[in-house]
Amino acid sequence: MRYIESSALVAAALEGDPAAKASIRAPGMRITSAITIAGANRAIHRARLAERISTPQHRAALRTIASFARR
Repeated sequence: MRYIESSALVAAALEGDPAAKASIRAPGMRITSAITIAGANRAIHRARLAERISTPQHRAALRTIASFARR
């Protein structure tokens, strides 16, 4: 069982970090909290508001977080 932190979710969703992607996709049970999901979403929204990411990148990152949360 692995706890996934918001920083790993954001790194995977926004930056495409290979190590972060591998950690959230690795086999086995992954757990996280609702606060982690909320924090990751907030970081993605802030990146869009600061114009660090485009609208398509924003949408894709939010989909990645939502997909992870459903698992």
